[in-house]
Amino acid sequence: MEYEIKPKKSVGTGLSELIERKELIYFFVWKDLKIKYKQTVLGFLWVILQPLALMLIFTFLLADRFESEINRNDYSIFVVSGFICWNFFSSAVSGSGISMVNNSTIIKKIYFPRLIIPISSALSAMFDFIVCLCIYLGFIFFFKNVEIRILDIFLIPISALLLFFSAFGIGTLISALAVKYRDFRYILPFILQLLLFISPVFLLISPNSSTFFLFSLNPLVAPLQMFRYHLTHTIQWDAILISILSNFFLLFLGLRIFKKMEDYFADLS
Repeated sequence: MEYEIKPKKSVGTGLSELIERKELIYFFVWKDLKIKYKQTVLGFLWVILQPLALMLIFTFLLADRFESEINRNDYSIFVVSGFICWNFFSSAVSGSGISMVNNSTIIKKIYFPRLIIPISSALSAMFDFIVCLCIYLGFIFFFKNVEIRILDIFLIPISALLLFFSAFGIGTLISALAVKYRDFRYILPFILQLLLFISPVFLLISPNSSTFFLFSLNPLVAPLQMFRYHLTHTIQWDAILISILSNFFLLFLGLRIFKKMEDYFADLS
């Protein structure tokens, strides 16, 4: 008697299957981390060197522009906090976006919940973010004497979860489309570059701007504002709400399209 192993037919997103196969997620995360840091001299130091290098560049170029709103020293911390979040988001989207194509040989051989592949790529980026976050918090607490309040401790993990959801949603959407349309492998770097320059990573955006509503549709607005609350102590709740809704819309859209295309992954890879 022959048995055919097929994905469960469901109108859901397949998250229940991920819980059942959580040991596979651990395996893929560990594999991604080993590949990423294999034969590197500096290892995990690259996690903090990248945002520090970008901080120096953008502080030198843009600090004078915002000197009426924030001094150069505070702007440096503002920029590095933004690039810590951005590097996590960018790495998670890049990794999960091409994860299905990179693992096409495994997909052809055996069935397992395909969603494990992009979520594992996003989680491996989360590991780097946690390492960088610990160094950052230690730096601003011991050397910059930035006061960390209870609300700050509450908002930072929420901002990290929102970053993960937005990156996972976008990455899952692109990973499904990239299987059939390989153009997305080349479009993805351009999309990320464009998103960097329209996000409040190194720019201060005024709430009185005529384009503030469109700006708030950016899913990165909410996590960046929450993450930086310990620096600014201000939150624009209308922008936060719009950004969170945009965030979860992209997550839902990515999961639904991924599930719709899942049956064809083995044939199209």
